[in-house]
Amino acid sequence: MIEKNNYRNLNRCPVKVLILDTHIISNMAKWKMGKQMDKATLERVKILYEYIHRLVRAKKLLCPEIPILQDEYRLDTRIEETCEIIVIELSRGVRFLTHQNAEDFQIQLAMKAYIENSVSVDYSKEWYNIYSGDPIKQLLNCDSHVFRFSWSKKIRDNEHIRERKRFMKDKLRRIKAKDASRTPTFEEKLNEEYNGYITGILKLGFLPYTKEINGKIYFFKNMMGWSILSRHLAYWERLKGQPAGIKEILRFYRSEYLRSVPSIEIQAKLWAGFAVYLKSAKPKESDANDIAILATVLPYADFIILDKTIADLARDRLHLDKKYNTKIYKLSETDKLVLELQQIEKIENPLDNLFA
Repeated sequence: MIEKNNYRNLNRCPVKVLILDTHIISNMAKWKMGKQMDKATLERVKILYEYIHRLVRAKKLLCPEIPILQDEYRLDTRIEETCEIIVIELSRGVRFLTHQNAEDFQIQLAMKAYIENSVSVDYSKEWYNIYSGDPIKQLLNCDSHVFRFSWSKKIRDNEHIRERKRFMKDKLRRIKAKDASRTPTFEEKLNEEYNGYITGILKLGFLPYTKEINGKIYFFKNMMGWSILSRHLAYWERLKGQPAGIKEILRFYRSEYLRSVPSIEIQAKLWAGFAVYLKSAKPKESDANDIAILATVLPYADFIILDKTIADLARDRLHLDKKYNTKIYKLSETDKLVLELQQIEKIENPLDNLFA
């Protein structure tokens, strides 16, 4: 028996965790609103919604909200409000950290291991710290009200979001164009992605400093780049890393410890996979967000439903599902996921024994 609150020390969340991609939530909204859609999709999202809704209320399943999804479904103002209601109903207020916050936390774990010369880091065991609150307490609180603040809508309008999506789509197009006249291996492309991550941090990090010493004006977006490097330096100091300063941070960047950070590894492998395995596939504006979502949740989820393209890449090409012990499904494979949900429904609630 585990004493109350000691569930935080379990290797994984005691309740199964299911993640829905944006297109699943959008299709659920269309079904709820009675909009025209093909019969197969309608039946799939209907049965998924009903199972998830029932299991969440039985406290046998978590279906957390992913912050970046809000930007996605808000782009379609016709279904925005219904999407929001569905997210509240299925998540019950349980929410993952933002992609950047989750990555920052993982980097701190990797940096600590690097400083202490530890063998490895069990990132999945840190599941509790990837939520914005206590997910089990929120699930158990039947009378809880979910309060929503639409910060993203106030800070960034839809055109700003679309501009960023177009930028990321162009990034993928540039990656593909760069490799059009050559045939790099996956490992070569993967190394380029890792090096690109490090170069990006250093380039953006030193840009404000370079501009200042040259008497030039730098803008807020330049300071955002500096903030990543400055946070890493602050983590190093807080963890008492020696020697202090940028040189040792650079050694950490070049180490396997950084490459093993799930957020960074998953993104690098997916970007490399798009460039090598999907050279002929036309880039979509949703690809970058799909990559960010998967990089955030993969080590902490039991089931994920993804867009067909990224599901095939992550599961069948890169085998990320096996590495992180997560089952990845496409919407067309709903019947397989439903079998999993049926098993969860049949078994005793794991929280009953946890707090007995």
